[in-house]
Amino acid sequence: MNTLVPAFVAPAVRAVDADLRVACGPGPSCRVTLANHGTVRVQPTGGHLVAVARDGRRSEIALDGWWVLAGGARVHGIELPFPACDARELTATFRVGTTDLVARAEGCVP
Repeated sequence: MNTLVPAFVAPAVRAVDADLRVACGPGPSCRVTLANHGTVRVQPTGGHLVAVARDGRRSEIALDGWWVLAGGARVHGIELPFPACDARELTATFRVGTTDLVARAEGCVP
């Protein structure tokens, strides 16, 4: 009987390279994606999405920070309290190490 044991090898060069994106469809649904293009895992903190509607309504939604492995991505599915197409501005923010990642979008993408 063969037993498989996962092996993790430390990268030759440690590189942190993460980016953040926000995208919304025509309904109230949005996605905030934190992608890790680096060679080490990252643990984001302080995540949130602020949505401002054209009529001034404002919604702030907390996003949980969890480890994102090298080459991986964490996608947050979010339901806004108003249709995304009514949003004037959407701003997502996460802190990775000492860097603040910010992504902005305007309304929905039909």
